[in-house]
Amino acid sequence: MLVDKRNYSKNAIADLISALPLSFSFYMAYNAIKYLNRYNILGFVGLITSSVSADIIKRLPYPKSWEFFITRPKGANNWDILSKNDYSNKVKPPGFPSGHMTAATYFSTYIFYGQKTNRLEKLALLAIVVLTAWARIHKGVHNIPQVLGGLILGILFAGIFLKLNWLFIFILKLNIQKKCWITF
Repeated sequence: MLVDKRNYSKNAIADLISALPLSFSFYMAYNAIKYLNRYNILGFVGLITSSVSADIIKRLPYPKSWEFFITRPKGANNWDILSKNDYSNKVKPPGFPSGHMTAATYFSTYIFYGQKTNRLEKLALLAIVVLTAWARIHKGVHNIPQVLGGLILGILFAGIFLKLNWLFIFILKLNIQKKCWITF
């Protein structure tokens, strides 16, 4: 069997980019354990929560009219590095929302707004989101609405966990001023 080297190299790049959300999980877990501070722990918990939520949403019952948004594209194969599942002869799992896109967007948004970053770092975080979207569509495992669903879900969860971090800081300031009875 002849292999088109150009297509193979594009798929290899897309595979590498698709593995980024797993590396984000390790990075955030490492920081949560190493620094044991509220920001890093909430960041890791938020990443896991957003990924699990994307998985739960995929398993919800949807009306037949939503089939385009839910089902993976025709001929979709999952060529992820860690999972060698071929969906061509099996029932494909639902694709809405993209879990990879949810994790990549959550990670980038949480870091972008939660830490002081310079322009180059912000550009790199934006590139992570754009490249993840490209990889999932290029590989044919998601369509555009599924990727956009993951983008929206990632932004939503990053906002929630950034607000939780702010709320904890606010409560701590009130405790220092002895105006609040909530402690942790």
